[in-house]
Amino acid sequence: MGYGKEVVSAVVQYAFQNLHLTKVVAETQAANTRSCHLLESIGMKKETTVERFGEQQIIYAINNKN
Repeated sequence: MGYGKEVVSAVVQYAFQNLHLTKVVAETQAANTRSCHLLESIGMKKETTVERFGEQQIIYAINNKN
């Protein structure tokens, strides 16, 4: 239904505003281009790649701007 972006954005906002985290990290398979695009669309940046579960994974992160 296309709710992924809204849900991920709400989780990140909650993490920053309610949990007072300074950084949120996400991991997805590099082959999962839709997930990569979703994370990038909310402002997450690629930090590194790792080999896990037999596949290349991308680690994304976003920092609290406050």
